[in-house]
Amino acid sequence: MTETEWLACADPGPMLDFLQGKASNRQLRLFACACVRRAWHLLTDTGRQAVETAEAYADGKIDTETLTAASRAAHKPVDEEIEAANISWHGFSLSPPLSAADAAFEASNCMDSDITRHLVPIHAARAAQDALGSTGGECAAQAVLLRDILGNPFHPPLPPPAAVLAWNDRTVRHIALAIYVERAFDRLPVLADALEEAGCLDTDILGHCRQEGNHVRGCWVVDLILGKK
Repeated sequence: MTETEWLACADPGPMLDFLQGKASNRQLRLFACACVRRAWHLLTDTGRQAVETAEAYADGKIDTETLTAASRAAHKPVDEEIEAANISWHGFSLSPPLSAADAAFEASNCMDSDITRHLVPIHAARAAQDALGSTGGECAAQAVLLRDILGNPFHPPLPPPAAVLAWNDRTVRHIALAIYVERAFDRLPVLADALEEAGCLDTDILGHCRQEGNHVRGCWVVDLILGKK
């Protein structure tokens, strides 16, 4: 994949293929969760809990056992539906809510090998597409989410200078942390203003903060400021 293709791609599949060995487990996990969050209205409490647990796991806040329990709970409605229908999984067509449950299960799956770390985000994205309608529009939206998290891997960004991060009692970092914890991505333009006032001249960073559209947990600018990978 070339840089031009990365920036224009409207399908997360080939982008994820390209990212093998280039993205962290945390970034891939947060992308999977972001895809499922687009189907949030279709999820039950157990599905939503699985996504929230997966995000906490990505940030190292819970253990694998807790993640596995949440993942199994998310998939229980799917298992029960298949058992009730007395048919095999293969070829079984899921309703939108059950596809969303399957997506939550995938996003909270363990990524304990090179294979699973590649397949988890792919399967979560596809299940979310099934839940919302397998259209080019949803594929394109997921590609935007992936770029929000990974930025441009052909030109990895440098963090703002230490003086920018230390400015005004670390105001920039405080704003970025609040955005991350509270999912307050509508405040990214405020972060851009603070960065600019602190002396940041990076047009990619400032432009991304002011870019309209979906931003999600794992947004590369926020991660850059907070030192997350």
